[in-house]
Amino acid sequence: DDGAQDKDVIVDEDESSIREGEEMKLEIPDAKKSERRQRLRDRKLVMAMVAEGITNPADLHDDFPTGVALPIMEVLHRCRSNPPTFSSLENWTPAAYALIGREDLAELKHSSMAFSSNRVENVGCAGSSTSDIDKDGLVPLESSSSMLFPDDNRIHEVGRLLRSSRPTFLRVARSVEVSDHDYERLKQEKLSLLCRRVLALPLGRGMLTLGTLEPVPAEPFPVPDIVLAGRVPPTNATLALDTSNCPDDMSVWPEFHNGAAAGLRLLRAGEGRAESMNQITRTWILYNKPAPRLQPQINNNNNNPNAASNTTPNHAHGGLLMALGLRGHLSALSMTDIYDYLTQGTITTTVGILLGMAANKRGTCDPS
Repeated sequence: DDGAQDKDVIVDEDESSIREGEEMKLEIPDAKKSERRQRLRDRKLVMAMVAEGITNPADLHDDFPTGVALPIMEVLHRCRSNPPTFSSLENWTPAAYALIGREDLAELKHSSMAFSSNRVENVGCAGSSTSDIDKDGLVPLESSSSMLFPDDNRIHEVGRLLRSSRPTFLRVARSVEVSDHDYERLKQEKLSLLCRRVLALPLGRGMLTLGTLEPVPAEPFPVPDIVLAGRVPPTNATLALDTSNCPDDMSVWPEFHNGAAAGLRLLRAGEGRAESMNQITRTWILYNKPAPRLQPQINNNNNNPNAASNTTPNHAHGGLLMALGLRGHLSALSMTDIYDYLTQGTITTTVGILLGMAANKRGTCDPS
């Protein structure tokens, strides 16, 4: 009897092990199917984000709550580890590969599209698949940095802190007893403090983007804007700064430094490639000279003798002139051009041309 019971136990164990093995065989295809479905859902989500205009993962932290941004970042991480190939049915665009952090595949996709359409483009240039909509040079710098150091986000964080062309994030806690008028006043007070920090950002941006731009002769030189506005959650409504209580010259020298930071992006004279502009020409400088902008007047009198003085000066161009001198390009101007700049009457243009020429002529013993 004991032997028979042992045989029954052995038979039951064998049958249970066989059933477990069959269940495992059934679970393996199910796991593969669920993984495939998850991968397809992730890729569809990335394509939907690109279709909605989301091309920078950093915007997720600012535009979405944490509970929504974290799952989307996980989807981007999974797609980054297992991106679709060029021969797959998804047919991803370079913007989709750039969104998940695969700048290498974005460059390859961009080069293959350019080759198939017989277009002549500089595919090897960093940031060719990303558009610098802010005109501050931070997006191409972040793009090239992510290709070299994909796990290092310090350049990205520094660029986010130094970007002055987008409304700053403005969050003001509101108590129950605070009225609407007082709440608007509190938002303006905090926005005024944040805008003071924004006005100082061009100094750091000039150091970060030093010598990273080769200008195109037929295109105007990009100078980013300084946006004195806030973005109020949860609707992300834009709140402009009320400058009625601010000094009139509050943005004069920040605009000057903004132009200087943009000009410092240029390569030093003689450091460019052979097919690019090794030396900035006089024509290029005069081409980027801003035209005078007339201020709106209540009494539009054509016989007003002071009509020529009612123009808004461009203080950023004065900083650009100083940066051109620091990079060794201001010697292309003639003495008549310098005289025209000095007789414009704006303090920023005078300071920019004098400091720029002094930096450009250092060590030359030029008596002129």
